[in-house]
Amino acid sequence: MKKNKKIKAFLLKLLTNKRKILFDIKKSKNVLVLKYDRIGDMVVTTPIFRELKKAYPSISISVLASKENKDVIKNNPYIDKIYTNYKNSIFNDLPTLLKLRKKSFDVCIELEHSVIPHAIFRLKII
Repeated sequence: MKKNKKIKAFLLKLLTNKRKILFDIKKSKNVLVLKYDRIGDMVVTTPIFRELKKAYPSISISVLASKENKDVIKNNPYIDKIYTNYKNSIFNDLPTLLKLRKKSFDVCIELEHSVIPHAIFRLKII
């Protein structure tokens, strides 16, 4: 394993070291989906929202999207709330992340393809 991957794995384990909890997604009410990369990535992600709502009609789906890609989903009928992520500025993100933390989501789905420090940090706050 490359040194960089080892460091990322260590940080992930350190920051997300929480006890494991078994849960039933059918009992979940609030789901947060993190998707704050490029516009094309958001476009190919949109069927996930429809399928989640079809499978679990009573859940509320919130999305943490980048300011660049939030317009792709702004009229999506399966998304209940969109929050804006400023990927390069944790100081701009902090109020939003603290608001998300207060909502206490039952499930948080991270759709990024790689483990990156800012994603780990945001998940830890939420």
